Amino acid sequence: MNLHIIYNVIGVSHYYLIQKVSEDYFYKNLLYKLIYFHSSYFIYDSVIELFGKRRWLFIAHHLGAVSQLYILQNSDENSVDFYYLKKTTELFAWLELSTFIINVRSYLKKGDRLTSINDLFFMMQYGYIRGIVFPFYIYFYLSKDIGCSIIPSLIYIMSMVWLNHWYTCWSKVDRDLQKSDRLKSEIERAFDD
Repeated sequence: MNLHIIYNVIGVSHYYLIQKVSEDYFYKNLLYKLIYFHSSYFIYDSVIELFGKRRWLFIAHHLGAVSQLYILQNSDENSVDFYYLKKTTELFAWLELSTFIINVRSYLKKGDRLTSINDLFFMMQYGYIRGIVFPFYIYFYLSKDIGCSIIPSLIYIMSMVWLNHWYTCWSKVDRDLQKSDRLKSEIERAFDD
């Protein structure tokens, strides 16, 4: 879990990193290092998922992310310019922020400290990033090169499926808690003097 959170913080920091560098510096000093670093993480985490947790959707997501890095690395310079890479890196930072939210939620859930209100707060943040910011970037920045927008679009669909599942589980738990509170209230009133 700690490795994931450290990786999320590094990913979010890319937003600030990309704002402060020149195009020349980015291509000469950062592009390949970032590609290899992130590809290594996604491959490592996929192996952990494959032999440990066996969550296939995570593996598909990671393979998509590595494929996207490969596509960006080998794209035509006329369609994938520095502005495009800058926007892609900004989007990546946003997505890592939403993944950070998920990792904090998982940490709280494992420790039995996740309340319904906290879960709703996390879900709203995740929904804003994955449901509004993500498609905005896909449409306005990534759709210029259809090859570079296919994998993010598939990851967006996966995110919406997962968000729907999260909401369904949250609303069921929330309804169960409300029923439990009403029942407790009715029992307490029955025994009031």
